[in-house]
Amino acid sequence: KEADFIKRQIRYEVVTAAYGVETAYQVLLETDLQMQRAITEIPKARTMADDLQRLRSSRDGDPRRN
Repeated sequence: KEADFIKRQIRYEVVTAAYGVETAYQVLLETDLQMQRAITEIPKARTMADDLQRLRSSRDGDPRRN
């Protein structure tokens, strides 16, 4: 694991020197496991947000709630 970290940091520094910090950060995120997992969860989060919005809308229109 430490060797992987060192390799990522060296790659980050090389890309920073060649292309700048923004590109280097993008390259660094490509190997970030938490970021990869978060990206795969975005559709689920969107579905949950949509479901909550529909629930709130249906409750707001329910005359029994007033």
